[in-house]
Amino acid sequence: MTKKEIAKYVASCAGVNKAKAERCINCYHKAIPGALKRGERVIFRDFGSFSATKKSKSGKTSENRSAIEYCGEKSYKVYPEQ
Repeated sequence: MTKKEIAKYVASCAGVNKAKAERCINCYHKAIPGALKRGERVIFRDFGSFSATKKSKSGKTSENRSAIEYCGEKSYKVYPEQ
């Protein structure tokens, strides 16, 4: 299902025009990544949840083999509702 098809469906269900439904979908697409970047968990009942975790890596230096920790990357996960 494409974004336009979703907008058309939302417009017919909510009784609004397609432009308004598409603006709502655009806001939805901005809200989820924004919440994940802030470290929040996004939960939709009967659908699933989205979360972000920060991975930290550790290693050793080549000079004296002392332990160091690298800057972590964010990993995004989707957990479907069961």
